[in-house]
Amino acid sequence: NYRRNYPDATQMGQLDFSQLRITPLSPEVAQVVGHWHLARPGAATGDLQGQFLLIFRKLNGQWVIVADHSS
Repeated sequence: NYRRNYPDATQMGQLDFSQLRITPLSPEVAQVVGHWHLARPGAATGDLQGQFLLIFRKLNGQWVIVADHSS
């Protein structure tokens, strides 16, 4: 259960993104890659970090995420 595992903002931590690289693939599709870092002071597992890739598509005039991969 999400609420049981993350009952407050301290347990959720602070998520930050860096080294963002945006690559247009077409007028309606773009790729975003970068690094993420989750700071969780006091958490048993400590801070977490990794990389991510998002694919955005422009639908009805708005950019939406259609694919998301993190590792």
